[in-house]
Amino acid sequence: MQEELKILSAAASGSISLLESLITPAITLDFTDGDGLSALIHAAANGYTTITAILINAGAKLDLQDKYGRSALMFAASRNHSETALLLINAGANLELTSKLGETALIRAASYGNSEITKYLLNAGAKLELQNEFGWSALMRAAYSGHTDVVSVLIGAKAKLDLQDEDNWSALMWAASNGHTNTVAILIRAGAQLDLQNIHGATALMISSYYGHISTASLLIEAGANIHLQEKAGATALIWASANGHLSLAERLMAAEEQLDKNHFDAEPKK
Repeated sequence: MQEELKILSAAASGSISLLESLITPAITLDFTDGDGLSALIHAAANGYTTITAILINAGAKLDLQDKYGRSALMFAASRNHSETALLLINAGANLELTSKLGETALIRAASYGNSEITKYLLNAGAKLELQNEFGWSALMRAAYSGHTDVVSVLIGAKAKLDLQDEDNWSALMWAASNGHTNTVAILIRAGAQLDLQNIHGATALMISSYYGHISTASLLIEAGANIHLQEKAGATALIWASANGHLSLAERLMAAEEQLDKNHFDAEPKK
């Protein structure tokens, strides 16, 4: 066991010479510590690509998971270690393996905004629409954090724009909730449905109005979002903006309502 502990230490610290001196036919490469971390996971988590390669070539198991269900590839994907991630992908790491929260390497790469690793995973055949235990897809995770590059990559790979999570939130709603206007713009241009409603009946416009994201709300209004829709308690985007003290946004919504009324009046046939 002492030799196995030394291998864990060498992998975690990045000591190539020590690791190479410890690897023998009799050594157990897949020994794990109290957190379920193997030498390969330690190496991948730290972006030690050379050590990762040495361990793979020596026969280390690619898809061991720690106590939270995270694999070496998941760690590399979430810590932006692109070269290490590509090495693991090319070595045959399982792309559809999930953590205890149901997250794949693709979902983790999208969450942390690494478009390069996202492309590697997609090119290797990672499934776009897998969802974690909360129903979040890779696109939702990227949209939530405003990772526009990743969102664009996923849309280019034909991710489903209107997939909804367990509470019926879409990627557009998550982007709108955090005021990620550029991400919202990308999703709108790609054809995301503007007026999907979550389990409470709220739309992306209502959500952005609730939080006072005036640029995001204005973009949704200009794109044609329905300003008259009500959530289940009867509130509209205007009511939510006003109730939360977002007066400039409330004025913007009232102006939009007035313009709609005027357009409707002008369109009516004159007697």
